[in-house]
Amino acid sequence: KRAAVCQSNGEVLLYDTSSWEVVYTLKAETHDPARSASFSPDGSVLAVGGFRGTIRLWDTGTGKEKASLKGPGTGVSSVAFSADGSRLAATSLPLPGRLSAGEVWVYRKGKDGAFEEGKQLRGHRMPALCCAWSADGKRLATGGGMAQQGGEVLVWDVEKAMPALALGSHRHPAEAVAFTRDGN
Repeated sequence: KRAAVCQSNGEVLLYDTSSWEVVYTLKAETHDPARSASFSPDGSVLAVGGFRGTIRLWDTGTGKEKASLKGPGTGVSSVAFSADGSRLAATSLPLPGRLSAGEVWVYRKGKDGAFEEGKQLRGHRMPALCCAWSADGKRLATGGGMAQQGGEVLVWDVEKAMPALALGSHRHPAEAVAFTRDGN
């Protein structure tokens, strides 16, 4: 049983929740401030999205980096595993000082158990800041926006790689999205 805390210096503290002691300090070889994290459903892998656009997959039992994925855009704003652990979604930060379309990527676990290069989902007009999977893994909700431009939320049909639904215009950026466990 683990908990993770991402720090702006690029370190991720991995806690044992029975003692609340730090069991591992995860640190990438290059300075890449950690922006987001998600545990695989079985807790064996921690995906960490970095400010420089890399997703690192850490083994929570050993504290060793298992793999590194090229993330979306200039920086990873959020990462989320699907409930069955077969997919990993990531959203992107905008380029500094520029309004850019949000990038959403979905990585699928291959036959060898490693995550394959991501597939981009196109549809956001503004930076994508957050993501969450439905319980059945068929839908992915993503949200984002810009302070002066408002926000948007899209619900994707992941197999078709197309938005199934746009949840209207929002006056403010969407900072988080979530489904209930039965929210298919």
